[in-house]
Amino acid sequence: MLNLPFSTKSIIRAVFLTLFVLTVKLHAQNQSPVSKSPTFSFNNGLGFVSPDSSFGLSIRLRIQNRIGATLTEMSDGTWQVTQNEFRVRRARVRFDGFVFNPKWTYAIQLSFSRADMDWDGSSVPNVLRDAMIFYRPSKNWIIGFGQGKLPGNRQRVISSGEQQFVDRSIVNATFTIDRDFGINTSYTIPIGKPQIIVRAAITSGEGRNEGVVAYNKVNAGLCYTGRFEFLPFGAFDKRGDYSEADLARETKPKLSLAGGWSYNEQTVRTGGQLGRSLLSPLNMNTLITDVLFKYRGLSIYGEYVNRMSTTSPLTYSYDGNGKIIDTRWIYQGEGILGQAGYLFKNNYEIAARFAQITPQKEINNLEEIRKNYAICFSKYLKGHRLKLQSDFTLEELYDGQSKARNGRNIAWRFQIEMGL
Repeated sequence: MLNLPFSTKSIIRAVFLTLFVLTVKLHAQNQSPVSKSPTFSFNNGLGFVSPDSSFGLSIRLRIQNRIGATLTEMSDGTWQVTQNEFRVRRARVRFDGFVFNPKWTYAIQLSFSRADMDWDGSSVPNVLRDAMIFYRPSKNWIIGFGQGKLPGNRQRVISSGEQQFVDRSIVNATFTIDRDFGINTSYTIPIGKPQIIVRAAITSGEGRNEGVVAYNKVNAGLCYTGRFEFLPFGAFDKRGDYSEADLARETKPKLSLAGGWSYNEQTVRTGGQLGRSLLSPLNMNTLITDVLFKYRGLSIYGEYVNRMSTTSPLTYSYDGNGKIIDTRWIYQGEGILGQAGYLFKNNYEIAARFAQITPQKEINNLEEIRKNYAICFSKYLKGHRLKLQSDFTLEELYDGQSKARNGRNIAWRFQIEMGL
């Protein structure tokens, strides 16, 4: 008998093992490929896209830590410290992305510092700032639905994290139309190299998360806002028309001329979308114009705002005998802002600002004329994502009727901005 080097059992095992391997291999070839992992990126915050590209999410966060002091001129000519500021001015988280396809996008922004929650106007911790759903039918047209910024004055629409001063001006603080809930749209009309941008919105008029007003009446009025922008020399680099300071160092002059108008029908707050509740609804008109110029590190910005009520800006509450017990009003008046800055090649910037707000006749016995002269020094370590800023402001106060000077303040602020 022939002696084989392998036993029968060994041969049988080898045959079965071979058949098993071939079966597994053929089965694997008939299956769909192993699922891909999500795609991660760090271009604009921390982002990822699902394996089937049906969902995208970008997470960004930022904080503004600030210290400061205010000195007030006393009647005897001396100066005294009247306020110290040590606080987290802003702490925010933002989520952006798309669902189903890139034409459907969303933006959610939350705020967590007390100074950033509209406590004074709403008396509640108003955490939600933005909750928008966008649809882009074409490259130049976008439609938004939800809560977000209205197409108002440019300095408001520019993020608080992309300012060339520690914060926005008194003109913005007094006249901005801020955020609201509703529908808005933006359409860019290319006419060769120049551009025309038309923005419009129809919103509730009550501001962030309002719904029913303080005196338990549903407001039937809406807010209608429109804005027109003309860019004669074409688009700014890196959307620089909505970012302060010329960090892109425009190699050619860039200019944006803009005008806008907002009509808030039966508004129930002193600032339209912001402020305390009025004692009765009023109709409010706000006219806005602004201009922006940038070239080789130089940036120049100007803004004019005029606000008026279609009737008296004053509202009253009465006791049982018809006696006035409280008065609240719309700031009916005008504001003017001018600021300019120059960014050096080492990413240091020096900027100067003048801002003034002036109440009109019907409230000039209730409000003062305020003038601000400011200078700011900034160091951009990583653009607006990491920067150090310090500004000094001289504020002059004048009686709204006699125009006599009532007093002066000097404010100093230092702030570090850090974010993704």
